[in-house]
Amino acid sequence: MNKKKILVVGELNIDIILDDINGTPVIGHEILADKMNITIGSSSAIFASNIATLGADTSFCGVVGKDSFGEFVLKELKNKQVNTFYISQSDAHKTGVTVVLNYSQNRANITHCGAMDALDITRIPLADLSKFNHLHFSSYFLQKGIQTDIVHLFRSAKEKGLTTSLDIQWDPNNNWNFPYKDCLPS
Repeated sequence: MNKKKILVVGELNIDIILDDINGTPVIGHEILADKMNITIGSSSAIFASNIATLGADTSFCGVVGKDSFGEFVLKELKNKQVNTFYISQSDAHKTGVTVVLNYSQNRANITHCGAMDALDITRIPLADLSKFNHLHFSSYFLQKGIQTDIVHLFRSAKEKGLTTSLDIQWDPNNNWNFPYKDCLPS
């Protein structure tokens, strides 16, 4: 049986996770967190890492900065057996970062998108789509550069015979304006 070939397109960032936080942040004050972890973040990268671990032949298309966070993201994806050939590095943008404040059963996230915004249709290998069986896209609202071309991306994938999946994630502006009907199979 042939392995499914999956192309994941989306945001890349690191997560700085703070746990056991002593209080709630207040402007002008400092509080402490007793635990901290730095890990690969982003819905897209987590999906790619997990599906590759399950045995799928997984490639990633996204943008990181030419910085230590970008190198960390690339290394972690490669360690998870994710092909990073379609990830570009930007001189003009820093790699995205999310600071996660964990509070028992809840959390607050603060994200700097950075290079996430640099992902646009010109960076996506549309000519290579036929090499894949499936396209997965994540975090529409955090990636301004691809928003106007999301329908084109999904139509191109469908024209090449790919199945598709989508995880739009959270809209920081709370507008939830997404052309879902145009991205659904017809």
